[in-house]
Amino acid sequence: MPKKINKIMFSGEVMPIKHLKEWIKYLPNAMYVNLYGPTEITCNCTYHIVDKKLEYEKQIPAR
Repeated sequence: MPKKINKIMFSGEVMPIKHLKEWIKYLPNAMYVNLYGPTEITCNCTYHIVDKKLEYEKQIPAR
């Protein structure tokens, strides 16, 4: 398992909470950022930094 990963950014589709929790389990010190844009083809224009203290039950906020 890499020890130097400090940021994980994902975009396209919203990261399923089940998978996000698995990532956080193995890389708890990394910052997780969900990126957004109008389509997958364009650059991401907004983001949400995951707050690991919050319990995301349904999905990561879209804004």
